[in-house]
Amino acid sequence: MDMESRNTSTLVIGASGFLGAHVYRRLLNEGAQVHGTCARRRLPGLQEVDLLDTRALGRCLDGLRPNVVIWCAKRTDEPGEDDERALLETGLRFLARFVPATTRLIFVSTDGVLPGTGGPHAEGVIPMPFASESAIARYTNAKLRAEQWLQTSSPLASKTTIVRTGMIYGQAVTGLWDPRTTAVLTDFASGGSFTRADNLLRTFVHVEELATALCELAAIDCIPGIVHAGPEQGESHYTFARAIARAWSLPLDLLRPHRIPPEDVEEREVRLDTRLDTSFLRSKLKSRFHSVEDTFAGLASQP
Repeated sequence: MDMESRNTSTLVIGASGFLGAHVYRRLLNEGAQVHGTCARRRLPGLQEVDLLDTRALGRCLDGLRPNVVIWCAKRTDEPGEDDERALLETGLRFLARFVPATTRLIFVSTDGVLPGTGGPHAEGVIPMPFASESAIARYTNAKLRAEQWLQTSSPLASKTTIVRTGMIYGQAVTGLWDPRTTAVLTDFASGGSFTRADNLLRTFVHVEELATALCELAAIDCIPGIVHAGPEQGESHYTFARAIARAWSLPLDLLRPHRIPPEDVEEREVRLDTRLDTSFLRSKLKSRFHSVEDTFAGLASQP
């Protein structure tokens, strides 16, 4: 890390979460000036802040004057938790108006805002809101509204980088695997046959590589607008599970592909292909994103 990066103050919103914890820890290890927030459970080094309480958020921000804010916060799946729309329309909008006008914002969004056909999608593809009121629809629509506000009405519009990413996998800082990988390993451990969809296509991103990319974005000149993060190669949910089996020498014959039928796609509003064209961001960063196959092979070889 160069001297300019060391003098940059970075605030990680959601530093206790799956992605945010990796971002916060990496910045700490690099010797950066970093602050982080957590919600509803006090953690060492982090400020406990309810992002829906603007007074509490204001007290947290008062005096910090961060050069960069990295927004990794997201709603949890716990019963009674506030939804993503409230989190973004209260916490994010207040933060953008409270911090100094020179502050750069890096906002982590989702590939879910993209149409479900025709991937890989470049940054200029017109996003598509969900029509339903399912949990994933509410979450994704909230992200899309936040993207639109950040680009048009936010006081930080010219200093905001919106990072869309696909399925984030890997181990939390606690060592626990993400739910998707855990489910695959559990299915293999059961000893019975199971399936994963081979027509559900995503860009899978390893959490530590995404954290590295976000830290690099914080240290270089602002890239305003939307960027897509992840490896060049997309995967189906079936090939993701197959990569796990190959890395740990699990019985591949237990895993079978299946296809989500057209009637389910229409009724459940499934977006089959939200793969990302990540070539632009990869050309700007020194950090690299590896394929699922290469990443799991590397992880499995570690002691």
